[in-house]
Amino acid sequence: PESGTSSTHFHCCLISNLCVSLHDTIRLPLHLHICMRPAASLFARGSMAMRCQVLGGSRLVIMPICPSCHSTRPLEPITLRPHARRAFSSSLQLCHAHGSASQIARIQEQIAGGKSAVDVVRQYLSNAEAQEPILQSFISLDAEGALKQAQAIDAAIQSGGQDSVGPLAGVPIAVKDNICTLGLQTTAGSNVLRGHVPSYDATAVARLRAAGAVIVGKTNLDSFGMGSSTEQSDFGVTRNPWDTERVPGGSSGGSASAVAAGQCAVALGSDTGGSVRQPAHFCGVVGLKPTYGRVSRYGLIAYGSSLDAIGPMTTTVKDAALVLGAMAGPDSADATSSGEAVPDFAAG
Repeated sequence: PESGTSSTHFHCCLISNLCVSLHDTIRLPLHLHICMRPAASLFARGSMAMRCQVLGGSRLVIMPICPSCHSTRPLEPITLRPHARRAFSSSLQLCHAHGSASQIARIQEQIAGGKSAVDVVRQYLSNAEAQEPILQSFISLDAEGALKQAQAIDAAIQSGGQDSVGPLAGVPIAVKDNICTLGLQTTAGSNVLRGHVPSYDATAVARLRAAGAVIVGKTNLDSFGMGSSTEQSDFGVTRNPWDTERVPGGSSGGSASAVAAGQCAVALGSDTGGSVRQPAHFCGVVGLKPTYGRVSRYGLIAYGSSLDAIGPMTTTVKDAALVLGAMAGPDSADATSSGEAVPDFAAG
């Protein structure tokens, strides 16, 4: 409490999907008033909210509201100290439907239960659009194209049933912007390629589309992949959703940030010397660099051709395995792709 004030002031936590950091203000006890700084206002607009229960004095229970199912899971009671700044992510209890279980399985269950792919995709797009002013995970969002893809999936299910669509049907996936996407700008994070629209999909992207995945946009990266913080992009600096004053790592920082913040269910990154694994670590998600040649490099803007690999970024290892299984396999367009049979990675 601060002396000389009519109400008690505490520095409390701003909660994004996976973020708790102490730098905003709650006034207690008469009227719960949450003062958000402008930089934090996006979380007050619906992409994430919190509920607080006063236990007395400076003791609060803070409950983040899951953006996917709107349920709450309380944190352990905490004592707030003025001007404190600390992360207590270890005590953050994530909703079972967000972050602690397979996002792909959850989406599959929702669609099998009658929810439309359009509704699934629209929910993720809403999260992405609300958070973009701060996080800048994306260079471009393709809401119109994503909804058209989702409509096609719904039509296929309506006419042929669930078995008529692929295993990733309706799963919103973001693609690092150094991986080519048909009809969607691909810049590699550089003004040199601003406005470049490929006439083809990278093999990895084409295989995900064939499995039913919905491409929702292109994520930010250090220009041409040359950086490790996603601060070296000509399209702005990406923020870490755990703490927006910190970097998400790089060069696949936009993909890591987008997955961690619930802006997409899955994202693709590329890894030469750590560009999937390092940002995954920074943002608390799963990042996998496959064995060289396991996933075709066709359509990937090269950094180091003898080391480059396209890999998935997800919330769980199972989801990474499912996405890898959909992308992997030999490709006549990439002479370095492996001819090894593709096992069921998710079964292992």
